Amino acid sequence: MIFAQEWTGGVAFSQYGTIAIGIGTSQGELDWGKRTIAHELTHLVVNQVTSNPYNYLPNWLNEGLAMTSEGELELSFVLALSSAEAEDRLISVRSLSSPFSTYADQAVLAYAESYEIVFYLIDKYGREKMFELLHTFKQGSGYDEALLKVYGFNMDELNSLWQTDKEAAVTG
Repeated sequence: MIFAQEWTGGVAFSQYGTIAIGIGTSQGELDWGKRTIAHELTHLVVNQVTSNPYNYLPNWLNEGLAMTSEGELELSFVLALSSAEAEDRLISVRSLSSPFSTYADQAVLAYAESYEIVFYLIDKYGREKMFELLHTFKQGSGYDEALLKVYGFNMDELNSLWQTDKEAAVTG
């Protein structure tokens, strides 16, 4: 892969309908490859569903959907998330809208949080609302505008709701 970060497993070239993945031949690499194929194909599908020349999806939504398509969150992501929660250094939803860090540890945390946020939205509000959100982005809505139209809250409120519900689940 050309100019990819060292931690990158694959890349989707949505404009060409193409993905590139480097997969080895060991069983572990093949299992990883299956997850990565699901991840990158999700990017292609999401791009087809939301294609809009005026706006892109927030990164947390695009990557969160791709991460959820892989299945359960892998241990390295769970550990990164647990550590960030314990040290009160979670990345805000608003910050996750931008491209992720080039530092591997921050990128892992960004992917893990994106998974958790998308999982939270689907689990709490249903898949239909997620499809509605994607359709709203296709129509050209901005990040906060789309969330407000579909869920009734903006990114900052999503951040608070998600973290509050996470804390309640742990202490409850």
